[in-house]
Amino acid sequence: MDLRYEYPRQLLKLALEETLSSHGAYEMEDAKIRASQTRNEIFLRQGFNIDIIWRPENGSLDENFLPIRIPILKGALGYRVFLIRQSDQGRFHAIKTLNELKTLTAGFGHDWPDVHVLKANNIPLELSSDYETLFKMLITERFDYFPRGINEAWDEYEQRYPFLPELKVEDSILMYYPLPVYFVVNKSNTKLAQRVEIGLQKAIANGGFDQLFFSHHQSMLERANLSGRKLFVLENPYLPESTPKGSQYWLKADFHQAQ
Repeated sequence: MDLRYEYPRQLLKLALEETLSSHGAYEMEDAKIRASQTRNEIFLRQGFNIDIIWRPENGSLDENFLPIRIPILKGALGYRVFLIRQSDQGRFHAIKTLNELKTLTAGFGHDWPDVHVLKANNIPLELSSDYETLFKMLITERFDYFPRGINEAWDEYEQRYPFLPELKVEDSILMYYPLPVYFVVNKSNTKLAQRVEIGLQKAIANGGFDQLFFSHHQSMLERANLSGRKLFVLENPYLPESTPKGSQYWLKADFHQAQ
């Protein structure tokens, strides 16, 4: 049921297609082993079975990998809406400030790169090592809300609602922190990194990048109603100076910050 991988796969293919004339033919296939984020990172560092993955910036990507610093989601993963229990919608409607939100507990993956952002902002957390288990933990009241990227929330809801009917996408709050997601490769694989970067820059210049991004995300952006939500901004202390600044790399959203 996990649909989060289709867009990055198509974007990687686009980058490789854009460089056919300069870099030659390619083959692209999914890794044979489905593993946790931590194990995939270990496989990539060891050069075992995996050549490229995508990861949010965590401040230390350069230590272990060679990141291609073009945000593949235009920062959309940092725009967070919540999965909640339907019966709790009134509690979230009543929240007016970030401090009030901090009286509730969020569920999150223990090894997700941006867990450090939430911890740095003193967001109470209940962590799990298993992605699917988090949805069940929410429904069984182990925590109060599950922050999800606007590119994730509605797919996750629609896939799980038939057997988790108490699940709901909260409709009044938007949490935001700057969170670029990059393709990353093994430190020694400069040839692949250069090819993907060249391909992505070409796709940005000719409009193919935005066309693909919005074909996957436009309906979610409209459904999210960003300008109609209470915005709570978190600081991300883990962004390095190498984070790209150009407006062509980032989603342009219209909203007003709450207190």
